[in-house]
Amino acid sequence: MAKIENPWGDGRDATVQNGFCCARPCLNIGENYGVFTQGCGYTQAHKNPTLVCMTRHLHGCPHPLPEPEMGTMRENVDCRHNTVSLCDDDLFSCPLWFCPNCSTYWLVNKPGPHLPGKTFRQLLDEQFPIP
Repeated sequence: MAKIENPWGDGRDATVQNGFCCARPCLNIGENYGVFTQGCGYTQAHKNPTLVCMTRHLHGCPHPLPEPEMGTMRENVDCRHNTVSLCDDDLFSCPLWFCPNCSTYWLVNKPGPHLPGKTFRQLLDEQFPIP
C-alpha cells in the first residue's frame, strides 16, 4: 500500500496500491465513507471519510496493471496560487504568470490551485537549450 499526498488539497492522503498509481489511467480518487452493504446502505460509517482509489476499492486493481503514463502524472503542490500576477519578460515571446508564494511560473494560462509550475531556470532551459 502507498499514499498519494493531499490530492484534493484538504490535507487527506489517498490510499493506492503503489507509488506509480498517480500516473496510471485507472486512478480515480474518491471518498470511502465506510462499510456499505447492498440493499442496507452504510452499516459502519467512518466519522472522517478517507480518500482511496475508487477503482481499487470497488473492483480491485485491473490485471495486468496499466503502464504508468508519466506525461499525465497527477501532481500537486501545497501552494494555492492565490496571488499570481501576469508579468512581461523580455526573454520570452509571451506573458508569464508568476506566483510569489512558491516562486514558480506558467507560460500559457493562469494556474489553478495546487498546479505545479516551473522555476525560471527550467523555463530558460526549455526555451534556450544548451547544445
